[in-house]
Order: sequence, then structure tokens, then C-alpha cells
Amino acid sequence: MSEPLYYLIIPGLVCTIIGMGLGLNILNDFIMGEILKFWPMFFTIVLTISGVFMTFTGIILHSVSRLIGEKSKMNNPKPRRNPKAIR
Repeated sequence: MSEPLYYLIIPGLVCTIIGMGLGLNILNDFIMGEILKFWPMFFTIVLTISGVFMTFTGIILHSVSRLIGEKSKMNNPKPRRNPKAIR
């Protein structure tokens, strides 16, 4: 995976925001005295938790890929050309 930042963090944030919005709607219904329904609450919890998990996974993978890239640059420096070499 070359860009975990874009492939995981953006969908993770979208899922988290949608889940939190649905959670606020369910909380509003609860405060107004309505009966809580299982499936909307379950969907909200799963969406929020999976979004947070995707976001943190994307951040960690992005950090690890940058560390690996920096490590490989340090271990494989560009060879210097000898200007006095005979061709």
C-alpha cells in the first residue's frame, strides 16, 4: 500500500463523522423520551468504532512507511562517481 494516509484515513474520518452524527440523533431521540432501537444503535456503534480504527491504522501505517523510506535512504546512499576514473 503506497498511500495509507489517503486510503484509510479519509474513509475512516467519513465513517467516524457519520457514526457520530447518527449517535447524536439517537441521543436526541433518547433525551426526547423515545424508545431506543437496537439496530440503529448497533449500526452507529459499529460505524464509529470502525472509522476510528481505520483512522488510527492509517496514521500508524503512514508513520511506519515514512520510517522505512528514511531507513532505506540511509542504508542505500547514491554512489559517487569518480571523475578521474578511466573509461
